[in-house]
Amino acid sequence: MGVLTLVVSAPLMFGGTRTILISFDGFRHDYVGRLPDGVFKSMFSTGCRAQSLIPVNPTKTFPNHWSLATGLYPEHHGILDNRFYDRALVDTFAMSSTESAWWLGEPVWNTAERRGVMAYTYYWPGSNVAVQGMHPTRWFPYSGSRKYADRIDSVIAWSAMPQPPGLIVTYFELLDDAGHRHGPQSAQVDTALITAEALIARLVQGLRAHDVLDSVNIVIVSDHGMTATEPPSPDQHRVQSALFGDSSLVVLVSHTNVFVYGLQPDQADAVAERVNADAALKIRATPSKRLDSSWHINHAARVPDLYAEALFGSTIDTGKRPLPQHAGGNHGYHNSNVDMHGIFVATGPDIKPGLLPSFSVVDVYNVICSLLRIEPALNDGNPEIARRVVRH
Repeated sequence: MGVLTLVVSAPLMFGGTRTILISFDGFRHDYVGRLPDGVFKSMFSTGCRAQSLIPVNPTKTFPNHWSLATGLYPEHHGILDNRFYDRALVDTFAMSSTESAWWLGEPVWNTAERRGVMAYTYYWPGSNVAVQGMHPTRWFPYSGSRKYADRIDSVIAWSAMPQPPGLIVTYFELLDDAGHRHGPQSAQVDTALITAEALIARLVQGLRAHDVLDSVNIVIVSDHGMTATEPPSPDQHRVQSALFGDSSLVVLVSHTNVFVYGLQPDQADAVAERVNADAALKIRATPSKRLDSSWHINHAARVPDLYAEALFGSTIDTGKRPLPQHAGGNHGYHNSNVDMHGIFVATGPDIKPGLLPSFSVVDVYNVICSLLRIEPALNDGNPEIARRVVRH
């Protein structure tokens, strides 16, 4: 196991109920029925549950976690995908990028700290970045070697402190990993669901043992779902050489989609026509100027000139993930595909129980601010969702 680095900033004080926000990356909305009976599954019948949580497009990890954290669409928070290019910075964003220039908007832990509420984070994407020159009071650089139970035990210990943080945010990748490698219907996903149940049971039991459960709101979300995919085809090199052979272009291929920069408007139309005429490629290209209103990636410096997406259930092999030569799973497809939808469930003293219609990841930020009783920053979320989830 690698060395865990803890970073501590100046603490702020908080009283009253506290909130724990947990993300299970890649937890598809209908996995709920496959959870083993237990604490986690019971939350979906006794707490507040959405029919599904709708991700932003493209349905990838980093744009959706940053929308969850800020309540903003990608065109406003700047994280358009797991990889994208910025014409002004003349640089490419990667999931390891921690320069603050990439990360726009105000994450909920900053909102909390600005309002006098102490926030601790544990691996949420972007929580290790000094956004607006700020970090949460405690945060960790990401390390996949940290055991899941250790993360939960830290959350329990923080919640039981004499002066606990008002907001704790944490993240688990096990369901996304299982879904990618083995597919959403696999036995490995069922095993990951058993682990997820055990983690939430451990959390609730630990909070109860410290006599703090009745003063904690627990909100559990996911960034996107997962769908079954066939062996990857075509490969990245074919996509780049056959369609975008111009070396002056910036072409970013990311498993289920392609961002292309450097095309003039008439070129984008011509390339899209050529791509769409080749059925063997199994991708659909659209000049960004023609994307419909379900897309929110129109950040002036970062929106690609052309966006191409693999057909639903197809994958472009980038060679960067050890994809097996058999069916697996992926995401990144349009959010109108219900397989891309995630979960929202909440329980605690300030939560109104009940089933809500599906809503967007951008609505979660207002829910957390309402639970913390703090004024949110400007955001794209629907404030009515928070009123339907939170009771004060």
